[in-house]
Amino acid sequence: MKSVLISIKPKWCELIVKGEKTVEVRKTRPKIETPFKGYIYCTKNNDKDIYDVLYLHTTNGKLVKMNGKVVGEFVCDAIFPISIEYSNTSSTIAQNEFPYTGMTDKEIIDYLGNGKTGYGWHISALKIYDEPKELSEFEVKRPPQSWCYVKEI
Repeated sequence: MKSVLISIKPKWCELIVKGEKTVEVRKTRPKIETPFKGYIYCTKNNDKDIYDVLYLHTTNGKLVKMNGKVVGEFVCDAIFPISIEYSNTSSTIAQNEFPYTGMTDKEIIDYLGNGKTGYGWHISALKIYDEPKELSEFEVKRPPQSWCYVKEI
């Protein structure tokens, strides 16, 4: 069965882990039907921003650095179109229409483009690993720019 490995920045991974972000915004979507399994790759930090490092306490009490690792998995049970057209600086369309993205109108427009359509991938059945996995376990040599297909493990 095809699954997806998705690269996510540490600040968004943290919100996903906390359950505050249940929709991941992407410019494209896989050509597979929902539901499908997704694996979360937490991108490496840029070493300039200390807030770009994600540490998690695992269930056994260990503090683990998650950057550069596959930190968990989820079931994508729905994908829906997302589009925001800039109207004014106080616009709060994202908070009203797409609250579980964790993104502001500006962040969505900066990523997708003004008025361009992207996709919201709904995250359900989230499981965070006690021991993060290496990319090699997914037969992937380098992290995807956005996402890529992988075999389910």
